[in-house]
Parts: sequence; structure tokens; C-alpha cells
Amino acid sequence: MNPSNDRYERFIEAWKQQAGRPPGLDADQASQRVRARIGSGGWKRRPPMVGWALATAAVLVVLAAIFLPLRSPHRGPGGPGAVPSPPAGVAVFWLDETTPLYMNLNAQAKGEDS
Repeated sequence: MNPSNDRYERFIEAWKQQAGRPPGLDADQASQRVRARIGSGGWKRRPPMVGWALATAAVLVVLAAIFLPLRSPHRGPGGPGAVPSPPAGVAVFWLDETTPLYMNLNAQAKGEDS
């Protein structure tokens, strides 16, 4: 017989013997003990963790401010004066620090149908 299978069989037998034993307390005695424990205040409620939650939120805000630098998407490299302002109807989006994307919002489609 396989040694691991033998261990499994012994475990099953021990489990069956344990399950066959009568309980130490009947249901009424067990429920009375639980009710007495609840009524005596043996279980203390934990205070709300509002302080820890606020401290954690503050740390997350500080970390976000450090690692996610805030900058306007309309500001190019070098500040607002580095790039001339686009004409009316043209939107400028900065893809990265050196790449502006100019979008003409007033363009009309010119094709064979026009």
C-alpha cells in the first residue's frame, strides 16, 4: 500500500471516530453560555478607526502630490510663455513635455462631395 494512502486512511478513521463522539454540551447549554458571554460584555467593540483612516488618506494625498506632478495640459515646456498662443479654433494638447498636438476645430471636410 502506498504510504500516503495509508496516512489518508488513518486520517479518515480518526475523523470518523471524532465525529461519532457525543458533544460535550447539548444545544441548550451551549446557547446559554453564548448568551451569558454576550450579556456580560465579554466581547468589547473596537472603537472606530477614523483617526487611522484620515492619517492614511493624508499620506496617500502627499504621495500622490510627490509622484504625480500636477501640470496643466495646456502649458508647454518652459511655462505659459514658451509657446505662442494658438489662433482661435485651434486646441493644443501636450502629449509629453516636448510634443504638442494641434487640433483645428474649425476645419471643414474637403472632398469630392463639397
